[in-house]
Amino acid sequence: MNAPQPDPRRAAILDAAWTAFARYGFRKTSMEDIARGAGLSRPALYQYYRNKEDIFRSLAAHYIARSVQDVERELAADRPVPEALAEAFARQGEAIAEVLLTSPHGHELLDIGNATSADIVAEGEVRIAAAYAAWLRGRAAAGALRPGLDPDALGATFVAALHGIKAAATDHAGYLARARMLGRVLGQGLLP
Repeated sequence: MNAPQPDPRRAAILDAAWTAFARYGFRKTSMEDIARGAGLSRPALYQYYRNKEDIFRSLAAHYIARSVQDVERELAADRPVPEALAEAFARQGEAIAEVLLTSPHGHELLDIGNATSADIVAEGEVRIAAAYAAWLRGRAAAGALRPGLDPDALGATFVAALHGIKAAATDHAGYLARARMLGRVLGQGLLP
């Protein structure tokens, strides 16, 4: 069974909003800016979203879903444990980190995200931690990991560690390099 295709207008709205938020900041972005960027009239935009907060929540859900898919895809690739973790760590928050670290409005967007979408992010991080835990269980069953590891605790720890890297990062390339380095180091420590 095929997954339902996303509504192209909603996708255009989210793309336009993400671009406008990164360029102007959340507060200075108007619904008119988003509508224009999406090729819609402002009244048409209101048929899809009530306000900027509603759009931001949809963006958060979109990027969390993308992060889960990216992590699962990287972990499913046939590669050694340290390399699998390095790439999964790099991809987990790559798109969000890029905007937060390259936009002059990154801190404002982070604050708005915490204020409007904390529940979405928390639920998404549980899903990401579960993806790591499932992968760890599979690798442990295949004898590729040291025995006695707690996959659930490790999955949650991975997610928390990446928060620290994102918080300390000063540029996108540095974020990716540190995420990959952490993945390799932790992955090496998990080997039998």
